[in-house]
Amino acid sequence: MEEKKKKNSKAGYSVIIVIGLCLILFSAVALFYIGYGYYTAQKEYKDITQEYLKEDKLKDSDDWWYKGVHINFDDLEKINPDVIGWIRFDNLGISYPIMQTDNDKSYLKKTFFGNKNSAGSIFLSYMNSYDFSDYHSIIFGHNMIDGSMFAKLKKYADIDFYKENKYYTIYTKNKVIRVEIFSASSISPKSDIYTIYNSYDDTYPDFVKNLKEKSTYDTGVEVNDKDRVITLSTCYGDYKRFVVHGKIIKEKENK
Repeated sequence: MEEKKKKNSKAGYSVIIVIGLCLILFSAVALFYIGYGYYTAQKEYKDITQEYLKEDKLKDSDDWWYKGVHINFDDLEKINPDVIGWIRFDNLGISYPIMQTDNDKSYLKKTFFGNKNSAGSIFLSYMNSYDFSDYHSIIFGHNMIDGSMFAKLKKYADIDFYKENKYYTIYTKNKVIRVEIFSASSISPKSDIYTIYNSYDDTYPDFVKNLKEKSTYDTGVEVNDKDRVITLSTCYGDYKRFVVHGKIIKEKENK
């Protein structure tokens, strides 16, 4: 009887070991696919940037953001006609094409080339005008663990970081838009800051004032109801979003 118990005990341990090994193998495979997904997405966007975005060495110039960056939208549109722009931060490492389609789900897990990937794409809300003529536009991007897409927006929780990174640029086929950030904060996904303003109405002044007041810190940048605002939004922990609000300060023809 005792020998039978020992055999049953050994069998039980064997089953536990096999299950443990299977779990380890499953986890390893899952981590591999996650890591491979990050790698392929980063490579794709790096290749796109190298191929279609060209920079001149004019960084000492005040208008370098305008004259020093050239994007080949004609060829980008041939690959994917959903591309409507390009967002580029001066020093942050955020530089991606902006997509837009008839919904806000298609590009959550689809890259510029249409590949299925958790990194997805940077995209403008389908409710906004493609040319950023609205009073309030919203651009979405994932907060990826590897720091890609909109993950670096979280750095704006620190006012010292903000002071060194106040501006970014949006390029479209017809114009170049310079944006100055005036507010950054962590919010609920159900916040009213996700209200789209295609045109001006009587509620817009209070809306803009609210964006400014909800900022984690005072940037010192004045914003009023004549300013057109662009919001950048990404996930931020459990059931939170991190948003960065900026106002359009310059628009130039894209030659």
